[in-house]
Amino acid sequence: MRTTVRAVPLILALASCSFGRVEDLSFSDSDGSSQAVYAEKAKNARFLGAENPESEYFFSSEEIPGDTDLALTLTGEADIRVTALYQVEDDKKATVDGPSAVFPGLGAVWRDLRLALEPGTPLAGLRLTVEGEGSVTLHYIGLRPRYIGYRAASDKAPELASAGVRLVMDASGAVAEVSFTQPVPKGGSLAATGRQEHPLVFGESTRFTLQALGRESAIPLAFLDTAVVRSSGGIEEVRYVPGNGAPLADLHSVLDAAWPGGDYALYRWDALPGTLILDFKDYATQDRYLKRLAFFAEKPGFRGRIASDEEIAGLHGWNAHDYPTWTLRNFYTLAESSGFTLNQSEYRLLDLLVAYGILRRGEDGSLSEGAGAVISFTRESSAALRRLFADHEASHALFFQDQAYRDLTAALWNAQPKAALDFWLEHFQWRSYDTADDYLMVNEYQAYLVQQSVSATRWYVGGNVMARLSAVHPERASYHAATRAIVEDSSVSSAAELDSYLARVWGLGAGRLGRLESVSY
Repeated sequence: MRTTVRAVPLILALASCSFGRVEDLSFSDSDGSSQAVYAEKAKNARFLGAENPESEYFFSSEEIPGDTDLALTLTGEADIRVTALYQVEDDKKATVDGPSAVFPGLGAVWRDLRLALEPGTPLAGLRLTVEGEGSVTLHYIGLRPRYIGYRAASDKAPELASAGVRLVMDASGAVAEVSFTQPVPKGGSLAATGRQEHPLVFGESTRFTLQALGRESAIPLAFLDTAVVRSSGGIEEVRYVPGNGAPLADLHSVLDAAWPGGDYALYRWDALPGTLILDFKDYATQDRYLKRLAFFAEKPGFRGRIASDEEIAGLHGWNAHDYPTWTLRNFYTLAESSGFTLNQSEYRLLDLLVAYGILRRGEDGSLSEGAGAVISFTRESSAALRRLFADHEASHALFFQDQAYRDLTAALWNAQPKAALDFWLEHFQWRSYDTADDYLMVNEYQAYLVQQSVSATRWYVGGNVMARLSAVHPERASYHAATRAIVEDSSVSSAAELDSYLARVWGLGAGRLGRLESVSY
């Protein structure tokens, strides 16, 4: 650690007269207020180059809150070293060097730089040092929330780079690779956005390639062997997102993840981060958490009441699940008000819902709706079914949270020809849904349409579901055959409209509720 003896502004009246206030420069502290900035040779302090390669800046000591960066805005092309200066506790005339990093000059006109600070430490100033040729001008100093990553310049903001990020440029000068030279916690994710028409590639030996372009997608770092993102057409942003126990994840990236152990793996869907994804170990484990809730939410003869273990022991729940905030609140509120004792897994789920804001616990102990949704599937399912279930359940989460999507689906449901409506009601009754619930019918309609691609819809409806219904109810086989073309045409038309909406608004699609595909090398 390098110690610099300097008179800081707290005692400027007693300091050397060589210190002065830097004009047109202030320090923005954590509460948004500004302080004066002082330096030797203050008149030229903001400009660094061959004649003035280093400058130190001082302001009233500011205690650093958690997850905070020292933020600077500069112009110029030179490599610049940024060093935080901390106040020495027992010597108000001395500072000690804190974190330091070199930021390469990338030829950008404006650059925002971030250096992570140590919480609770008194920040007294900083030092800028030009390394090599070129010059820079300092425009802004302040404290900002923690940012780890890189963001390309845009019409709205300058280029942004944090310490510990390595950039590789392509021949055109665009950033083609972003990697992290300092460790980042494995409990978080890398979220990245690429240029239009150029896919992103995450990691090394196992790569996740972005399919929906121009959209941010996230991969938990635990899935990657290296914290690196590449793109042949340039990168708009790569940033670290803390996991907080449920890392942000593309829906399809979850399907190939290594099993972490325990009852389930927990993620947040990157397209709708309020959505919790529970990837359970097996069907039996999933049932302990969600089977009773399934009967309360959707099963005819059980909806709206909490069934005992004995009642549902021999009955099938669901292979995968989805629940909105209101259903979850109603279930747990009824259990508490009626004195029904749930099992330990169900109480553990409640703790998760409150922890992630899907439900809120009031000061009086009551539960209210938060935001988001819960979906689940299991590792016991085959790979094909996991993909199908993931898309199906994710579409429900989107339906719960997107009013325009609900409105579109309701309009398509109501516009069906009678033969198609009869088919879907028969289908849902066969699958043990409560067909008296119009909201549920509309919701399931869209989910069964977008769980596979539009091109696969005709076979799924006619060759799969209708064929199975005819086998179960042979007395209706002739009616199914007579109406098959009508039902297929109507279903394909509705699937195409839903697919178009998902692509336009969310960068998703029917049979493609995830944006990433994994490729092993």
